[in-house]
Amino acid sequence: MQYIKLICSLVGLLIGFQSLAAIHYVGEGSQCNGTNHHDSLGIALLSAAFNGSENDEIRLTNTVAYLGNGDGSYTLTGWNSSGAGNLTIKGGYANCGDPRNDVNPVIGNTNSAVFDIKGDSVVTLINISIFGSASRGIIISENSDVFLEEVDVSSNVAGIRVLGGSYLEVGASTVVHNNGDLSGISKGGGIWCYGNNSEVRIEGLLAANKAQSGGNMYIEDGCFAVLEGGSQIKGSRELAQMDAESGGGIMVHDGGELLANGGANRVIISDHWANFGGGLYVWGSGRATLFNTYIARNRAFDQISGGSGIYAINGGSSAAQVIMDRVASCPFLISCSEFEQNQFEGSVVYINNSKVKISRTIFEQNEYIAPDGAFRGMIDTQNGAVLEMSYSNMISNEAYFLLVNYAQVEMSHITAVNNSYNDSNIGSGDSFVWYTPLGNTRIENSIWQDTQGGDTRGAGQVSGKCNLIDDSSDWPIGSYTLGAAIFNNVAGGDARQQASSDGVDMCQQDTFAWSTDRDIEYQVSPVNENTNPQGNPGEAGGLYDAGFDEVYDNIGPDEFLLTVQREGSGEGFVISDPLGISCGTNCTEVVFNGTLMTLTATPFTGSDFIGWRGCPLVNGSNQCLISVTESVTTYAEFQPDDLIFSDGFE
Repeated sequence: MQYIKLICSLVGLLIGFQSLAAIHYVGEGSQCNGTNHHDSLGIALLSAAFNGSENDEIRLTNTVAYLGNGDGSYTLTGWNSSGAGNLTIKGGYANCGDPRNDVNPVIGNTNSAVFDIKGDSVVTLINISIFGSASRGIIISENSDVFLEEVDVSSNVAGIRVLGGSYLEVGASTVVHNNGDLSGISKGGGIWCYGNNSEVRIEGLLAANKAQSGGNMYIEDGCFAVLEGGSQIKGSRELAQMDAESGGGIMVHDGGELLANGGANRVIISDHWANFGGGLYVWGSGRATLFNTYIARNRAFDQISGGSGIYAINGGSSAAQVIMDRVASCPFLISCSEFEQNQFEGSVVYINNSKVKISRTIFEQNEYIAPDGAFRGMIDTQNGAVLEMSYSNMISNEAYFLLVNYAQVEMSHITAVNNSYNDSNIGSGDSFVWYTPLGNTRIENSIWQDTQGGDTRGAGQVSGKCNLIDDSSDWPIGSYTLGAAIFNNVAGGDARQQASSDGVDMCQQDTFAWSTDRDIEYQVSPVNENTNPQGNPGEAGGLYDAGFDEVYDNIGPDEFLLTVQREGSGEGFVISDPLGISCGTNCTEVVFNGTLMTLTATPFTGSDFIGWRGCPLVNGSNQCLISVTESVTTYAEFQPDDLIFSDGFE
């Protein structure tokens, strides 16, 4: 019967295709009687294909079933502006002509992919469930672009495959979940992406997908994947199930690249179980950049390496394989980039023959669960690894060693407090900072409270300067000052110093070429805090605070804070001479007492610069001259160039 209907439809199309509408319905019943109403999705696709290059939208009603090999599997080829037109398939209609509702049709139960999209197609799927394929739910190839909006991809043998220069966008309300398994699917139970110029952009949720590698997502060989702010990669921990052997959340393999682009909403990678790399596993020439990313409640079972949060291997030491940092746009004061409540038997971060940079990141309440006497480290570097770590906080973790280093580690502006271990063989105590039997560990401008020094043996070397510590055991002479840091609220997770703390204005600049002068709050460092003498205790003339946060309570007589704020509904930017402010992105700068700063305001196209407020000397139409002798805020107003003011004039 399906073939008879198809032939009749083709005959009708050949006779009167010029009159067909761009909107097509699939449905049966008294309401589905127009020329653009069809009995099945297959016939609707044929009808749309004869509509020339005009874009087509097919609306699926719930009066028709879309299941089985005859009605649940579709190959879409050549749906683009030079072919059959871009295609939208949209579900959630109770009947033909009815408004949309919340009951989405289920398409699937097929031997092959539910949608095999190829041939430069541009396809949008909205309000549908893709279910029960014995293959991938969706395959996207041959430079095709696919957009998923409020789509549920679940219970397929595997989720989505993207290859051949194609693009996939997973919208904020789309869920890809419960696809794949640990034995039959080798890569990416949720999404597997590869091939030059292939790209995946995730705004929604990947959850409880499984594979041998990359349970939720596998990225390799020319694929670029972006996790937008608010996206979630979530594992099967609540079900007490493994997500993958390696890379429970995400595997980034040779040639793949991952960008976690968390902004005002963090990217979340959480609740995965794997043997290696619970949250994220990065291999070889794969690269991962994580901005404003929350890695939490993951677990790695391997007792030697583990890497419950991040596992980085074989990337070499010349360029960073993994970068983790916060950026300015974050709704939280300090908890923008974070490892929290990960369980580890080997480590939370494992680095082997790779380079990793971790900045402005918090390690909090991570838990050591290996058998007693194993004595692993929360961070573990091996075999030529390089770790560069700055402006980060280790607070309330359970770990025997905070760092195990067989390679090269440089740490600057770290605050470690309230970290401890509990072992039935030897009891409990404060965590040790390092175990360095090989390699070099250098630590500068940091605070180590409630800790013991560490264990250095063999060819291992530990050095440093300007560290505020409360236990001098094992610390090299000249690397520390004994003192007591005063924190805001350690029990509540806030280990920022108060102005009266010994670690304020304690240090000179660190010696690391890679370091930057922005603290955990993304404030410029140093700032002269007026309540403490410079370098007492610490280094003479110190301005930098030890630890991960720069205190801004009472700026002293040597330096002041210049701030620019933009006002109005227009757009523009302000730069300073001498350089320092580019607002835009950096709207504050610490400057020495008496410095003459020239601020220049430039509107964007479509806007006008109206004027300055709080500027002591205006120069010309767009410049403000300020001799900085105190902390000051200046306001630059931008308005749209077609704005009509209250007096009726522009």
